[in-house]
Order: sequence, then C-alpha cells, then structure tokens
Amino acid sequence: MNSSSIINKNWLFILTGDHGMSDKGSHGGSTTGEKTTGLFMLGSNWNKTNDHLTENTCVTTNLKQLPQTQQVDLATLIGLITGVGIPERSLGVLSSSWLYNFWSTNYDRLKVLYMLMQQIGRLSGECVFSLKSYHKFEHKNCISSVWSQERSEKLITDTVNLLNGIQSESLSKVEHLNNKKMIFGGILMWIVS
Repeated sequence: MNSSSIINKNWLFILTGDHGMSDKGSHGGSTTGEKTTGLFMLGSNWNKTNDHLTENTCVTTNLKQLPQTQQVDLATLIGLITGVGIPERSLGVLSSSWLYNFWSTNYDRLKVLYMLMQQIGRLSGECVFSLKSYHKFEHKNCISSVWSQERSEKLITDTVNLLNGIQSESLSKVEHLNNKKMIFGGILMWIVS
C-alpha cells in the first residue's frame, strides 16, 4: 500500500503461495496438488460493482466454483492495479471477475484489455497494435458514448476469452503465439477505434 491509497481508503491484501504440495509433502511434480495453490484476496473495493452488495455483505463461494488462474496472472494484476505496469515478459491475463472488481467502468476495463493485447503482441513479435489507434480509441470514447453497455460487455467477454486462449496455448509450450488469434484481437481493437 502507498500513502495515497491509505488516505483514499483503497487497499488490497493478497495471500498466496508460490506452489502447492502433494499429500506426501513433495513439490515440483505434475500432480494437481503440486501444481495448484490457494489465493486469498481481500480489499476495500472488492465487488463494489455489484449494486446489491453493501459494505457489510460477506461473499462466500463454493471452492469448486472458483475460477482457476495462472501464477503469471497475479503478477500482471499487481502491476496493473499499482500502476507499475505489466512485467516485461509476462503472459499474464485477467479474469472477468478481476476486471469487474478492480476497474469500475467498461472504458477502464477496455483500456486494461488493450494494454494486455499490446503486451501479448510485443511478446509474439507481431506488431498488431499501435499506440496511435489507442489514442483514437480513447478520444472517441471520451467524447461520445458510441458503445452501448451490451456491446461493451460483449467486447470485454470476447477479449478476455481471446486472451485466455492465447495464454493457454503459450503456457502449454507452443513455440509461437497463434497469429490468427493475434490478428483477430487486432481487428477487435480496431473496431473499437
């Protein structure tokens, strides 16, 4: 936390481990227990986007219903919410729930997704996204409400799914990122601008 976040009462506590362990205490293998670890997040703005929740609401979820995330996703999330930026070689992406819990408007969510698409583009060596297009996108969305709520939600969902697919292929040791998906992502972002 930094001093401005304390003054604004914005804070986030993250507790996790760097790897799991098997029932016998070993780690580094390929069993589910060795590949997974817990993640606990608690923050001042958690779920404020849900209108039916109040400050005193306790949200509980069945553990089997919780989405899984990659360790690289956490580094990306921390970099984005602290303003440090996405780690240089990170393939981390954000889940829809993180997008909706940490960024309050579709405009902000689309900006974050755009940064993630640029990051994936840089890592793949493909120059699919340009900063010039981003400024046009930002300008158009600031001066008019060209996007309906429904259209923005669909774009966010499609982009998150696209990023998850690219990440999944990349982390499964595919030698190069899928150029077709990169081009599709570029077209999605071009449509926005």
